[in-house]
Amino acid sequence: MTEQVFDFDIRQQPDIGRMCGVKDVVNRRVLDPPLIIELKPSNYTEGPFSNRMLPLDSYVLNVSLTSEDCKESRNDFRAGRHIRHNIIGDTVGNARILLDPEDRKHKPFFVLPNISIRLTGTYTICCTVINVVSGQVSTKFTRPLNVYSCGQFPGYLATSKLTRSFIYQGLSVREKGVKAKLPLLLENEKHIQNYPTTDSNQTLPA
Repeated sequence: MTEQVFDFDIRQQPDIGRMCGVKDVVNRRVLDPPLIIELKPSNYTEGPFSNRMLPLDSYVLNVSLTSEDCKESRNDFRAGRHIRHNIIGDTVGNARILLDPEDRKHKPFFVLPNISIRLTGTYTICCTVINVVSGQVSTKFTRPLNVYSCGQFPGYLATSKLTRSFIYQGLSVREKGVKAKLPLLLENEKHIQNYPTTDSNQTLPA
């Protein structure tokens, strides 16, 4: 069997967040904007995506938390006698086919909209895509992001075009800023028609 060779681009990365705290009952405050990664064959140039290029059930995205310089893990921290996870939420995900609003082509994307961080600080996110069949691994880091205390948090960012288009396609995003604006976005029916919903079980062209 010929090994599938892939690459990925970090299309959107979190820039800001509010700390969740160290209590057992976590007040989930997701990073903004959601992390979005495009998976693609390394030799892909143009044309419709085919499941023959990259069998999506063979690929998994795993994210972890690292220091600002990408050199040290920040996944866990000590709270008294206990070790707690600093990054919580959806840290593992599978790719799905979504319409890219930039060129209006269907492509495989990983979307992790429910990532939260417990402690304040400046971090980077280590993004690792694994082919579970071949064992091929590829890793990239986001740019630094800042996590603030509740009192210092400056507010959510404007919803990006990429996030907005994925919401039209049925993506569930818990981001406060997106939820507040979604009813206004849905008033324009013609925009919804331009972004058809996708089914994770849809048949892709061979």
